[in-house]
Amino acid sequence: MSDSDEFEKGVSLQKEGRHQEAVEAFSSVIEQDPGNTDAWYRKAICLYEMAVYGESMECVSKVLELKPGDLDAMKLKFALAGKA
Repeated sequence: MSDSDEFEKGVSLQKEGRHQEAVEAFSSVIEQDPGNTDAWYRKAICLYEMAVYGESMECVSKVLELKPGDLDAMKLKFALAGKA
């Protein structure tokens, strides 16, 4: 499965509320393309939804490392600040 197919699979799983499976799909994309900020961000969102705040913070921090000033990532980091 290509990175884009795996990413789309993750998005579909995320929309269905199947967050653990989506995390696995996004992790697979990240393994193949560590600079994929969209996969890092979506993984962070799924982890947030699963209340895995520490790992979610790590993922969103990676987004901001790769793409400083990303507004969505900054908002999520702010939301996580009181939880992680």
